[in-house]
Amino acid sequence: MGDYRDDHKRGGCMPFMSAVTIGLIVIIGGLYLWVDSSCISGADTWLNDYPASQLVNVDYSFIRPFGIGETTRILYSEHSLNTVRSWYFDEDRNRDRRGLNRGDGVARMRWYLQEADNNSTIIILKSECSRQWVLWN
Repeated sequence: MGDYRDDHKRGGCMPFMSAVTIGLIVIIGGLYLWVDSSCISGADTWLNDYPASQLVNVDYSFIRPFGIGETTRILYSEHSLNTVRSWYFDEDRNRDRRGLNRGDGVARMRWYLQEADNNSTIIILKSECSRQWVLWN
């Protein structure tokens, strides 16, 4: 009878550990992509740009705007605060009627309005999505 090692040839634990490592990377990467895509989809639904507004600034903390991390998008409109507010309220009501719920996703999304000079409006679209997944800032 031969030696146990001769009868059961193995490459050691390296192939197994490599397979486990690759499997974990694939699972974590897939989960990350799902969360990131979910956040962007939610922002596309709930944080629309006001028509005829102008982009002032976009600031995001991770890989892409409205994905994982924090995003702040600032817009400017020449329309009055009341006009812009009415538009955003109407948009939110329309989504509510369609059965959409702002709290269903993994991101926290809000819009804020500030009155600017000459009866114009600053629009702030803010998203916070799974900040604990941000690996660096």
